[in-house]
Amino acid sequence: MKSNIVLQMDVADFEAITNTYMAFDKSWDKQIKQGRFEGLDSNPGFNFIYWFDNALALIIGKSYLTSIGQDFKEVCDNNLDAGYSLITNFELYEAVTNAI
Repeated sequence: MKSNIVLQMDVADFEAITNTYMAFDKSWDKQIKQGRFEGLDSNPGFNFIYWFDNALALIIGKSYLTSIGQDFKEVCDNNLDAGYSLITNFELYEAVTNAI
């Protein structure tokens, strides 16, 4: 059974729950093909990757992206102990700039 929980978040809150983030461009192709990301054989067209320290932050991040209508894919980064990450086209800095 799923329940709805209402959180009010903005872009700054999303940034606060991420560990780090960067462009996810063609430079990642070699690492993708070598199996760094579980369940990912190639980049499905997303431009950014966000990492989260724990499962709760990941769940909140996914919920935020869903609430703003942003597509994403959850991937496990096998190079990290806690490989919670999302790839998406959501660009944090552009969103912050537009919010000002």
